[in-house]
Amino acid sequence: MKRVEKLRQNRQKTKATVHERTKEEREPQSSLKKGFFLFVIFVLFSGLVYLLFFSGAFTIKDIKIEGYSNPETIEKIARGYKERGILNDNIFFFQGGELEKVIKEDSGVRSVVVKKRYPATIEIVVEEATPVLIWNTAGESFLVDERGYVIGDNKEENLPEVYDSLNIETGLGERVASPTIIKYILDVSANFETIVGQKFEKIIIYDILSDIRIKSDSTWTVYLDSSRDPTSELENLVRVLNEAKEEGDTSLTYIDMRLPDKVFYK
Repeated sequence: MKRVEKLRQNRQKTKATVHERTKEEREPQSSLKKGFFLFVIFVLFSGLVYLLFFSGAFTIKDIKIEGYSNPETIEKIARGYKERGILNDNIFFFQGGELEKVIKEDSGVRSVVVKKRYPATIEIVVEEATPVLIWNTAGESFLVDERGYVIGDNKEENLPEVYDSLNIETGLGERVASPTIIKYILDVSANFETIVGQKFEKIIIYDILSDIRIKSDSTWTVYLDSSRDPTSELENLVRVLNEAKEEGDTSLTYIDMRLPDKVFYK
């Protein structure tokens, strides 16, 4: 029995060490597969980058403009914008909203929508602003729309004229007055001759926009407040003129109607 035990112990001491193979050794092809997969991904990614940025397939080639009488102006603005950087020239990265802002600032259009037409066209739909009066300032003459924005240089159109006494410089796309002021001026100019019975020579804006003065083709100038109803002011002007005439004041210089409860004239 002791002999058997001793033999068993000797066998355990001389037993060979077993080496367990690693996962890589058991699967020698896995590293190659992984490398090939990464290579394929790199090739596909490189191809995609080339297709997007260098092939020219998605470079903006055509610019279509609708609804504007002078499309060359809008196209020039659009091409200038897309040439600012490589991304601006790519249909995928082109920012239509940013171009809309640029067009509004540089052309004075009423509204504009920029649409992408894949693979290489942008479409610009413009609502053109309509001039309603002429704004004279700093020796220049501009067309202004009902919103009060300068939309172009005066082309001798037959519109009411406003003169800025402060001669504040302005330019295309800038706002010279609020829509409320513009509407007031238009209402006064449209009804002046009908209600007062005289023509006016020009409309003058003074240091504050609410101070509007109209020089008649006679000797006098009336000072008005644009925060009031224009028809009521013109009717009050008629009463003042009749009152002055009855009192023998036939050569008035000015009529100041800006105060709420008093009228001064000379």
